[in-house]
Amino acid sequence: MPTASQAVVLAAAALLVSATGTIESTESSGSPQTIEVALKLRTGGALRGLVVQHTDHGLVVVSDRTPYVFAWKELESGSAFVARRELLAGPRGGVKHLTAQDHFQLGRFILKLGRNDLAAMEFRKAAELDAAYQARGRSEFARFRRKHPPLKPRHDPFDDD
Repeated sequence: MPTASQAVVLAAAALLVSATGTIESTESSGSPQTIEVALKLRTGGALRGLVVQHTDHGLVVVSDRTPYVFAWKELESGSAFVARRELLAGPRGGVKHLTAQDHFQLGRFILKLGRNDLAAMEFRKAAELDAAYQARGRSEFARFRRKHPPLKPRHDPFDDD
């Protein structure tokens, strides 16, 4: 069984052969099956292109007929969040049509990337749509806090001792 990164690379390899056909079919079908994204990389780079495939682990973007494979964690968290949200919203007719489950999944996704502010917003939206998600959101935050305890300073720089 391939690892997550190997699965994304395998998907990209398959797309190398069919990337042009995939783009043409999504444009000519009348209902786009992909979106255009402007991604910011954690390394400081940027890329604009069409998402031709995505999984929970990453995405494949075609720019200038060249496929690029990225793990979600390689992207700046805000950029990854916007792309993931748009990929969910597109088939549903827009962000306003996202379900409670969609918002909850977005919250979990962005929490894994360390953005508890965006996660809280998504968990709140999920709970507004379905009250059962309130406890689930709290549970996700509790799990996150157990895995990422707050940093404690070794020495207070304002202490004269």
